[in-house]
Amino acid sequence: MQRKKVISWTLFWLSYWLMIFFIISLRFEWWLAFRRATVITAQHVFVAHVNLLLLLPLFFVPKKYSRYALSVLLLLSFVLLFQQLFFEQLMQPDVLEKVFLQSRSKLFIGLGTTVMVLAASTAYKVILINNEKERELTLLKNEKLEQEKEATALKSENLETELKFLKSQINPHFLFNALHNIYTLSYIKSDLAPEMILKLSDMLRYILYDCTGEQVPLGKEINYLKNYVELQQLKAEDADLVIKIAEDIPQSLPIAPMLMVPFLENSFKHGKIEDTQQGWIRLELYWQAPHLIFQVKNSVPAMDFTKDKVGGIGIINVKRRLELLYKDKHTLDIEEKNNEYRVRLCIEIDG
Repeated sequence: MQRKKVISWTLFWLSYWLMIFFIISLRFEWWLAFRRATVITAQHVFVAHVNLLLLLPLFFVPKKYSRYALSVLLLLSFVLLFQQLFFEQLMQPDVLEKVFLQSRSKLFIGLGTTVMVLAASTAYKVILINNEKERELTLLKNEKLEQEKEATALKSENLETELKFLKSQINPHFLFNALHNIYTLSYIKSDLAPEMILKLSDMLRYILYDCTGEQVPLGKEINYLKNYVELQQLKAEDADLVIKIAEDIPQSLPIAPMLMVPFLENSFKHGKIEDTQQGWIRLELYWQAPHLIFQVKNSVPAMDFTKDKVGGIGIINVKRRLELLYKDKHTLDIEEKNNEYRVRLCIEIDG
């Protein structure tokens, strides 16, 4: 990079010298044009590079403008002195007279071009600084964009990992409850046990094969809810259980699997429809485009004597999944009062 810069400057000043030489040679002999072009070019090289390498970095860039102005005046004074001494050495008096070097003006010969070179070198430095700032800003923007992309990718990866983990916890939680029910029926040697096992098999098939993707058709999720209710009814045929699932719900709409099941499980677990005379459950599922409304209510016995020691894993997981999957597209209201537990879940589903 440094070598390229040296070569570039060398070629520039050589071209500059040739231009000066050509202009002077139009009026004077070649040897005089050669010497004068060499002195002028050397003078301008000195001014430009002292300005670029010393004065601008020391005073102009740090915004010490008064010191920079003073330094420029000193530099120009030095150049004028150099110019006077060398031109009188290089040129004969008659030649000086020919190029208008009269006594009152010879101290200012070439001052205009020297100032122009000084101004040009300053402008060049300012352009370089601005370009460098633009490059730095571009690099910063690119780095920021890259960091944002990496952060987004990492967030997406973490989100996917968390969702997979939460979904993986659904199966053990469901199996724990279902196997407990099968154990109960087997223990009392109920004839309903085989039928319950078949229901469980259908439900496991749904979980293992249909729920592997991010979404399932709403109709399959509803069928799972119906199967779950039927499975629970096998052990409490006379339970106070009212299920209302609207017929006009679009069956093909996509929905994340197993979002309503934990609330239904919770109702059967704490409603105690098989253990108490006062136990009851009310389930409603209906469609108000573009929202799916799920409502479940159950009784809460005065003494809930078989509370799950695990502490509501399913409810905690589904809340987190709703927050991740339907952040601004769902409302969840849970209320417990007057021996009644209510859940209302509203999900906006995009067709």
